[in-house]
Amino acid sequence: MSRFGSDAIQKLTRKCSQVITLFPAILCNMGLTVTLWVHVYQMKHDPKLMPSYFLSADSNRTTGSDLYDSLLNGFSAILLVAVVSFVMLGLVVYNFKLLVQSWLSFACLFVLWCLFPVVLRDLAARHLEDEDWILWLTLAGTTVYAGLGSIVFMTDRMPLWMHQMYVVTNCSLISTSYLRALPTHTAWFLLGMIPLWDCFAVLSPNGPLKVANEYASQYSHTMLRMLMFESRDGQDGNNNGGGGEGKKRTIEIQEDDEEHENEHEEMAINASIDEMGEEERQRLIESETKTAESVSESSLARMRLGNENEEVMEHEKEHENGEEDEDEGMNAAQALDHTETLHLGMGDFIFYSLLVGKSLASGGLICSVGSAMGVLLGLVVADVFLSSPDANYPALPISLIFGLSIHFVLSTVCLPLLSSLAQLVV
Repeated sequence: MSRFGSDAIQKLTRKCSQVITLFPAILCNMGLTVTLWVHVYQMKHDPKLMPSYFLSADSNRTTGSDLYDSLLNGFSAILLVAVVSFVMLGLVVYNFKLLVQSWLSFACLFVLWCLFPVVLRDLAARHLEDEDWILWLTLAGTTVYAGLGSIVFMTDRMPLWMHQMYVVTNCSLISTSYLRALPTHTAWFLLGMIPLWDCFAVLSPNGPLKVANEYASQYSHTMLRMLMFESRDGQDGNNNGGGGEGKKRTIEIQEDDEEHENEHEEMAINASIDEMGEEERQRLIESETKTAESVSESSLARMRLGNENEEVMEHEKEHENGEEDEDEGMNAAQALDHTETLHLGMGDFIFYSLLVGKSLASGGLICSVGSAMGVLLGLVVADVFLSSPDANYPALPISLIFGLSIHFVLSTVCLPLLSSLAQLVV
């Protein structure tokens, strides 16, 4: 029973350590979104970016109530997400691989080449007054950022950290755009409805994400680069990476020590030859002959040992190369099931940052920090205690529920109570 308990604790600890590796990326995503939202746009809604099908008091299309407008806008947004999801599912089921890849590629390129320059220009306009400088800075920055990002998302040649950086940045750009475009309380209704949709999409037998996951084996794992953030457990890789070099260094040190000892013995023998008589010299010659034979045998043994170690190192190198080739040929289903890799959808990053940004605008810094901590806590609960190899459980609903709950508890209960107590004390 104790052994079972220790194994369970070890398993939970390992899962928790894997989830924690996602925290820096999530916090960076939130921090970048909040920075753009506050510094560049002063947390102001832009009616020009609002979709035409949304209801708002800023336009002629309104019910007369901000609450009803926001509720209907939330339903409209979820309906749009559902339509897009089922269209993508149809393309996947009927094996339109080229259309699926083109769709995902277009989405990535749109963020890189269209959304990034808009934000960069607004950022430059906050610090520069010369329109020419703003234009040239926007063109140069977009060329570098979007050009490199196109290589990162469309190929598998760039390092993992660079892909992670672009995922974090692109999701922040999208979150900032949502914060600017969604009118009044629409973001709150959207954040409240997304968990329901995500549960249906992942857990329902006919859910688009669940069905698409069944067809993942037909697509290359490189497709996931345009959909998900990837975090790998580097412990095993680090241990394996230096094994051959460590063995080689150990062998070289042992050989150097043996050669040094032989040289020392030879110098001691030569120094004492002049002090010996004829019979002693004859005995010494015989002993030197035997020593030379033993040294030759030991040298031959070392040569054999060296050859064997070289063969072992070559075999390990071939094995590592084989693993790399196998990883390159991995399909999307195998990549998702890889035990040393943790994936988090880009949509998760977007809605996490949307929650934190909206919480900051409506409740202040304390509510924003509380909602961020709730997101991280919910992610740990979902991935450590609810996930299993036999079933996929969405992490987004739990995280948003925790974050939303903490925000509204702080904004409606804790902060007003503290304010009332402060007034009584004063």
